[in-house]
Amino acid sequence: MPKEYEYEFYDYNKSKVIAKIKELKGIYKGTFLFRVQQFKLPTSLLSETFQGKDRQDDNKKAYIRVRDEGFKITMTIKIPTSDGFAEETEIVIDNFENGVDMILLLGCIKTVYYEKVREIYDIGNTEIIFDMNPGYPEFMEIESKTLAQLNKMVKIFGLTVVPESEQKNLFVELFGIDMEKFGKFDNVTFTNVKKLVAPLVTKNIKQFNKLTDDHLKKYKSLFKKKLTKK
Repeated sequence: MPKEYEYEFYDYNKSKVIAKIKELKGIYKGTFLFRVQQFKLPTSLLSETFQGKDRQDDNKKAYIRVRDEGFKITMTIKIPTSDGFAEETEIVIDNFENGVDMILLLGCIKTVYYEKVREIYDIGNTEIIFDMNPGYPEFMEIESKTLAQLNKMVKIFGLTVVPESEQKNLFVELFGIDMEKFGKFDNVTFTNVKKLVAPLVTKNIKQFNKLTDDHLKKYKSLFKKKLTKK
């Protein structure tokens, strides 16, 4: 199963990053609304997929998702691993709803539906991504085909990799949100996040409200014809 080589970054200067992308002759691919339905695997399917003692921890973390990426629709199984780079198998499908129905027929269980806005730039075999998730500060990702290429791009952009175990959850860090309570939400969108999450915010409520308002404004300006009806 191929691996997904990517790092997330929260400490960066976006204007400088984009300037560097242009300097490297990178291509702006577009800004897209992503709709994502995530599933957990049923016990029967897990036992068939993960055999051997070395895979026992993996089966607790594996998940399937169906994702409308705005320019394509994908069905993916992802298996987080101990080295921080998930194993991933992905296919392109032609219909989001049909994909969801098919996964449900396999006995998988819906866990969460969410939206995000993704701004994508291509530099050869590397993608530079800026993700805007409902109620969460924008962050950057670099995704490459190989670990060597990924590390090369990190160096070119002058970024510092923070191990996943040391990364801070900004819902907790900035807004004091109880993630156990947040985890009970199964449908998080740009139109409902303020109503859902604001009651969980214990600090910086003005900053949270401004962030969600700004996100909704950008969302509506970009996708007037694609507003989610969920």
